[in-house]
Amino acid sequence: ALQINVKNLLEALTGKWKVVGEEGSMSAFLTERGVPLPVRKVLELMSKGGEFEFAIKDNAFCETEIGMIRNTVKPPLPLDGSPQDVTTPSGDPCFTTCVWEDGTLKITETMKADSTDIVNQEIVVDGSTIKRTYTNKKTGTFFTGILNKI
Repeated sequence: ALQINVKNLLEALTGKWKVVGEEGSMSAFLTERGVPLPVRKVLELMSKGGEFEFAIKDNAFCETEIGMIRNTVKPPLPLDGSPQDVTTPSGDPCFTTCVWEDGTLKITETMKADSTDIVNQEIVVDGSTIKRTYTNKKTGTFFTGILNKI
């Protein structure tokens, strides 16, 4: 059954996506997370019409931010939940895990300095739309990016 889910995920997620909307406040979320202003401005710009390419390669979730000047390829996240060493936009080292569960791609960032400081990310595909929600576990502050397939 897992293979079918991964295959469906593969087909549904693969391709290029454009941000078309937002629910909640990305700005409030990033400020609360301590993301420096210059980085915040770039992320907020990406949230207004930014484009991303998603793929599943070698049983890992791969994400590329498509930039006007250059593309940014993020480290692949294995779908088996094995922790990866990643640095957050606020510069915090964290362990990041990724699993496919109940039709949702769940990415969890646990800060190395404080294991109770967690950011949960959920990606849900609904036809030609993706909802990508980031939640600050300690405070409940969240925002959702809405992306359409292009």
